[in-house]
Amino acid sequence: MILVINTECNRSCSYCFEGQIREEKKENMSLDTIFQVLEFSNNPVYTIMGGEPTLHPELLQILDLVNTVNTGFNPSLITLLTNGLGNIELSKEIAKKIKCTGLNLNHLDFYTNEEYEKLIKNIEIFSNKTFLTLTVTITDPKDDFTLLYDILKSNLGRNILYLRIAISSPGYKFSNLFPKEFSQEYGEAYLKIIETCHKINPIIRYINECSVNLCLMEKNIYDKLKNKVLNFKLECYGNFDFFPDHSSHWCFACEGIPELTIENIFKYQNETILEAEFFKRQTKFNNKLGVQCNYNECKEIECLGPCVAYNYYRKKNDII
Repeated sequence: MILVINTECNRSCSYCFEGQIREEKKENMSLDTIFQVLEFSNNPVYTIMGGEPTLHPELLQILDLVNTVNTGFNPSLITLLTNGLGNIELSKEIAKKIKCTGLNLNHLDFYTNEEYEKLIKNIEIFSNKTFLTLTVTITDPKDDFTLLYDILKSNLGRNILYLRIAISSPGYKFSNLFPKEFSQEYGEAYLKIIETCHKINPIIRYINECSVNLCLMEKNIYDKLKNKVLNFKLECYGNFDFFPDHSSHWCFACEGIPELTIENIFKYQNETILEAEFFKRQTKFNNKLGVQCNYNECKEIECLGPCVAYNYYRKKNDII
């Protein structure tokens, strides 16, 4: 379950799946709404994110509330996802209240010198006080991940045991950078990251961000990766992201798709019923939409086609 506690962000990542959401509606989730969501859910596993969650004026109170409602559950089931450019003193306080953090890492040329120093300091704080997972996104097969490798080689790298990897996926209104045209070079780039990081630190474990399809990698690469990467799958399962306006979506990419958006989660009795409704809608919508690729000519019998958001926007925008 993902709590999207705000939509404001202090970055403009080209691959961001929220895209224009933060431009169109800057909102903060209230403490009352968060309490309602926690009562509504029967799941103690939470990811807290934004936007950039460290910009929420009540973030520390939110963490206290989640920990209070979660009494009896393992606090390591709660993860805060940040870009690592928040206030240093705030990061120290966050690290006292949470066991796990995820930090989204960009390319070196994305940071000013001041931002880079803040990033490194925040990585130090979170890696020393919490279980820190670094996240990187492949937006182009030629992306340079030198910053990631340098961090893993440094003293900071000793405390980083997890790396989450994504191939950039469709975002809100199809407006972000992701592979609109398929290329199997993405699989090669993914494997290169794994092999390079393994040479630096053989005990690092890898987590996949989103479902993959075999148009983005050769079958032999997929077979190598599925044995090395957790959550490496061909089929999409929704995240059920809960927004400040009480809405939820199959995933971030589906925020602009009416058929896969529920405007008010509290119309449903609990999260289990909401989940069943989402699966019903997604199945019906996928069947109606069809697959907007050369699916009938595909030689990969395991391939399930692109994600539902890709199919929707590809058909809507007539991208062939």
